[in-house]
Amino acid sequence: MRLQPKFLGVLSISLLFALVSCEKDPKNTPTPTPPQPPTTTDQGHLVYLSSITGPSGAPEASYLVSTRDMKPGSYTNRNGYPLEVATFPYYHKGTFYAFPGLMGSKISAVTLLDAQHGITFNPLGSIPVPGNSGTTGMALLSESKAYLSNYHLGTISVINPTTRTVLKTIDLNKYAQPNVKVSPAMLIIRDGLLFVGLNQIDAQWKPLKAQADMAIIDTQTDEVSKIISDKTHGMSFCTRPIDENSLFIDEAGDLYVNCLGAFEALGGKIQAGLLRIKKGQTEFDPDYALELDKVMPEGTEGHKVEVLQGIIYTGDGTIVAQAGITSMDPNYRQNPYTALTCVLVSIDLKKGTIQRITDSAPSMNLTYGLTYDGKRYVYYGVANKTQQGIFRYDTHTKHLDPKDPYLQVEGYVAGLRYIPAK
Repeated sequence: MRLQPKFLGVLSISLLFALVSCEKDPKNTPTPTPPQPPTTTDQGHLVYLSSITGPSGAPEASYLVSTRDMKPGSYTNRNGYPLEVATFPYYHKGTFYAFPGLMGSKISAVTLLDAQHGITFNPLGSIPVPGNSGTTGMALLSESKAYLSNYHLGTISVINPTTRTVLKTIDLNKYAQPNVKVSPAMLIIRDGLLFVGLNQIDAQWKPLKAQADMAIIDTQTDEVSKIISDKTHGMSFCTRPIDENSLFIDEAGDLYVNCLGAFEALGGKIQAGLLRIKKGQTEFDPDYALELDKVMPEGTEGHKVEVLQGIIYTGDGTIVAQAGITSMDPNYRQNPYTALTCVLVSIDLKKGTIQRITDSAPSMNLTYGLTYDGKRYVYYGVANKTQQGIFRYDTHTKHLDPKDPYLQVEGYVAGLRYIPAK
């Protein structure tokens, strides 16, 4: 197995200036106050999706919540904007694009919301999508062109996000494998090509074939250029339809794809892991695969990772991930919602190694989504019997900072994003 890597992020600052007054009498003129160094007043903030569960442990309601700043604190859902359950929106230049909902919805539009600090969100308009579309992903080419993945319809909508109109629909249904439907999930643009992760699943949301598929669309013509498949590594389910980080590009321009397999241990021979498409290429790299079933992680007491439920690339060939390990909780079969099967891990893409971050406690697998501030800290959600909130992981020290939740929240975190300072 040959491997490779990288990423970035930049914060800007706003300044405060001190004013100095003077007396008219030169004898009593005070010594001028030396100029003070600039003070950062905006250090960015977090936006997260808080989900509330019902008696069974399944999610029943979700709220989009914005923090005031990056200071530790407590937040409720009081100022949260109600969204579809467990569907985190896409963000671009101060605007969130909220999707109708993957688990069924009567809403037939993508709603635009402004990104505020510490207060509720305001609707800015909407983009029409078909009913029950399951729109779940977005990729922006320019201010006048973007793409939406309609999970339940097997289509891609080409839109103008400025005029909020649909320009074209790309139908992918003819690329379905036998006896399943094709569902376009997460998407990303590289070198003028739109890469779309395809979930080939049956009515039980399970793949039947150990084959990872992606569609590649030419953004100049908006036509399908090709369908690529990896049939050699036993993987399937390209990209998680609720995690936009399932696709990422490193510093070398290589594109990595998170494949979920059959989502958990019940999948049998269909495995999960990471595949790669090298820069300038439009086929899966035959020499690269991080196969989870072939890696024994450090710190998991002999338990192998079955799926990467949420990932974030932190640069230099490293990702931090929420790893699903169902064998860690014997109660998983009784109630998969409340079972503590999710642990934080660090993955070296070059070496193909996985290491558990041991000072992070196991969490329910309903908590997912990580975000990186581009410099040092990864933020992620945890929910178990004793802890609930957003934690902060220091990529420099390789430990939590602090050990307790950085932010106390209401509900469990089902997606979050760091918004840089203006």
